[in-house]
Amino acid sequence: MSPRANDRGETRATMDDEDASEIARDVVDEGEDARLARLAEPSTSTRRADARREPLVETFGRLARTSRAAVAHHPRVRAIRRVVGRHGVDDLPPDATLVMFGAVYCEKGAEEGEGRDAYERGKAAWTRDWRSRCWMTYRRGFEALETSEWRTDAGWGCTLRSAQMMVANALSIHSRGRHWRRELELNDGGDEAATGDDDDDDDGDETATRLSFLSEVVNKLRIPENRFTKRGCDAQEDILRWFADDARAPFSIHRVCEKTAEWGIPPGRWFEPSVMCRAFEELIAHDEALGTSLAVHVVRPSEDHDGGVPMLDERILRAKSVDIDKALLLFVPLVLGVGRTINARYLNQLRSILALKQSVGILGGRPNASLYLVGYSDDVFFYLDPHVVQPASSYDEGTMDVESYYCSTPLHVRGEHLDPTLALGFYCRNSDDVDDLFARTRALAEANVAAPILLVRTPTVPTVEEQSVRPVPERDDEFSDWEFV
Repeated sequence: MSPRANDRGETRATMDDEDASEIARDVVDEGEDARLARLAEPSTSTRRADARREPLVETFGRLARTSRAAVAHHPRVRAIRRVVGRHGVDDLPPDATLVMFGAVYCEKGAEEGEGRDAYERGKAAWTRDWRSRCWMTYRRGFEALETSEWRTDAGWGCTLRSAQMMVANALSIHSRGRHWRRELELNDGGDEAATGDDDDDDDGDETATRLSFLSEVVNKLRIPENRFTKRGCDAQEDILRWFADDARAPFSIHRVCEKTAEWGIPPGRWFEPSVMCRAFEELIAHDEALGTSLAVHVVRPSEDHDGGVPMLDERILRAKSVDIDKALLLFVPLVLGVGRTINARYLNQLRSILALKQSVGILGGRPNASLYLVGYSDDVFFYLDPHVVQPASSYDEGTMDVESYYCSTPLHVRGEHLDPTLALGFYCRNSDDVDDLFARTRALAEANVAAPILLVRTPTVPTVEEQSVRPVPERDDEFSDWEFV
């Protein structure tokens, strides 16, 4: 470059042709180097693929778990288990109590006359309630979860699906009320709620009894078909879409696994109930549609009480929900025993909790097999089972298979077979529900003072005498014995 003066006498730098050519060559060389560097860098899709790449051992392990789950939970295999294990509602005594989400449909002891008819009507109403509960299961064929190759949760996602069921049914009550029921297509022109058989005049015939037994076995071996929602009636698609197997759905398996991955728990591992409670607490809190009308709270074990019994703090729960005009969804993780066996002394309390009108079920199950407990009958608990593999559901409106989210086959498990690690769920719509929950929880704790499941911390209000008497602080300095006037 050479300096050149302008009309004002200022000097500025100018380039001759040789300098310009040299700089142009440098720019070209620099551009070529940058281009080659960009080509050498992996693309975004390549980086994601590398992040999801897994060792060969893990690949075989994942495929083995998926295949084993597909066989173990095949509908035909499950049908055989129903025959052998006798875990259906029809296997219960004819006078069994039937309770679901705080609603008592049948009372023990109704056997003859109008009492028997009332029992059958109660059983039909219970069945209709069952068929209206949201049911989430294993799915296959969805988009691979972030940083993994998992395209199915078969074999490891049962706790996640059970938690989805609890939240979905709580949202159903939140938006439609506890008494909402799904309208079903009729059976061959008959009522969809019809149950029971006509009385047989040949009850004493041994051949008829044997044929009846064989017919019962054959019916149980059939793969149950879901009853379809009546055309044009509400099937809760707006709620179910929130749980579709799509990253766009706010409570999908993708969103849940993203949250657990932040805590160092990647997809493919079994989740504890407490982890699922925390995940949905954060997902709902950050959801624009629900965050303004629903508060979620997870109760932690109390550190200032012997045994670490969970404590419902009235002041905190009220300030978080009804005091600011929000409904409350409450999760209470528990461990009710040592090892893989639940302590039987807690079973009656679990039944009492399922009988509360605020109950939205229990996230629990058998060891290594999470289930969603929704009710009970005498010494067994009814559950919705996530261990069924279905195709992934669509998030797009009008394309979701809503019928795959309802179960027509009630199952039950004996209380002593439950795993001790579980989580209770409660939904309170308003202040009256919160007050009632606190009152009934106190009564339950007082009735089981030796080993309560839950406790309530009531905020203490100082008396008038305590407010008027203010202690004078002692002085420990050199003027402590002086009298000031």
